[in-house]
Amino acid sequence: MGNAEFEPLIIAFCCNWCSYAGADLAGVSRQQYPPNVRIIRVMCSGMVHPNLVINALTKGADGVIGLENERFRLEWVSASEGTKFAGVMKEFTEEIRKLGPSPYKT
Repeated sequence: MGNAEFEPLIIAFCCNWCSYAGADLAGVSRQQYPPNVRIIRVMCSGMVHPNLVINALTKGADGVIGLENERFRLEWVSASEGTKFAGVMKEFTEEIRKLGPSPYKT
């Protein structure tokens, strides 16, 4: 399978108060981002244990929003930044698409 056909699975751990609200704003503002992104709402992104990131990668995620400094990305998105949220999701999906499937999948 060539990278042009590859559709990555992206996991986004989003803070309930900031980036999750930003994702909601992106939705109501009709800011489109790739359907590859699966959002997991957490109370605080600072509380996401590194094991959750590793677990996501080994269970099938191709990128997590380190390692190779390519498959993991940390962004600060406030509740008022729906456009930024959509832009980050588009950009990261394209970066992961170019990398191809994750070598960490078990």
